[in-house]
Amino acid sequence: MYDDRFNNIKSLIRVKKTLTDPKTKEQTFMTSYLIANFRTTAEDFYNKIISHWRVETYHYHLDMLMEEDEHIAYKEPFSIAILRSFALNLFQLFHNAHKDKKLPTGKATMAEIKRTCKYDDYFTAQLFEQEYV
Repeated sequence: MYDDRFNNIKSLIRVKKTLTDPKTKEQTFMTSYLIANFRTTAEDFYNKIISHWRVETYHYHLDMLMEEDEHIAYKEPFSIAILRSFALNLFQLFHNAHKDKKLPTGKATMAEIKRTCKYDDYFTAQLFEQEYV
């Protein structure tokens, strides 16, 4: 498989995944191949992937929950980004502390926490006043 166009490939890693559907317990098997332009071990590659997906997961919440991509800040964009992150972290802390409980409007999901904050000032005040340890 040597080709001059691929002379910078230094690592080729095969990843086998087993995904289990939580409801049906049905398993799906997947194989992916990853390439890199640096030499590394499988463990290091795994750590890099996990680190990448932590960032992507956080961005997913910013985009889906905070609608970051829909609302472009032309003035003070860095400040707006900090405020969005602050709000998202508050939602996450509240969610972690109350994930087995229900809100007055429904199950304590991140989306429901945000929705409740929009319409209930008392709930929003509780969000700020709570101690998260």
